[in-house]
Amino acid sequence: IILFSFSRTKYGQNILFELINEEKKLKNEGFLGILIYIILGIILNVVFFMYAFINYSSGFIFGFKRGFIISYAVVIISAIIGFFISRNILKNKVEKKIKNYELLNNIHKNQDSYNTIEWIIYNIISRVSPLPFTINNYFWGSTKITLINYIIGTMIGVLPWLLFEVYIGSKIKNIHKLFD
Repeated sequence: IILFSFSRTKYGQNILFELINEEKKLKNEGFLGILIYIILGIILNVVFFMYAFINYSSGFIFGFKRGFIISYAVVIISAIIGFFISRNILKNKVEKKIKNYELLNNIHKNQDSYNTIEWIIYNIISRVSPLPFTINNYFWGSTKITLINYIIGTMIGVLPWLLFEVYIGSKIKNIHKLFD
């Protein structure tokens, strides 16, 4: 409703048509356009915490099927980069921050007792929770989870939000047809 109302204003229509023109330029670049989008998406995810925006815009620009695949690549690569940043650079800072969060602190306290399946399950559960994507990456990088368990849990856990957000992005695209 908000998006529809915004799109009814002259300013909103101008922005919408500019986005559509940019989309056409990106699509005209073919594989290079997709590669540029993936690189920009990774930067926006890791540095600026723009997980949802990437997923919505991926659906908008590339449609649901292709947008999902592209967004999935962005999300998984971003998650791995965030994991390594946390594990190698920010581990001590993250450990200090999580002391304020009971669930995350409990996972940290008991991490020596988890088996492979438990690590994956906890990662999946954290991915479907409202905890922001990038914060999640940094948290898991501060634990003793193995990279492969982290990737498996992340690949499964991000699916519900990712599917939803890319789908919504692909449907937003149809709003411009109201003005044609």
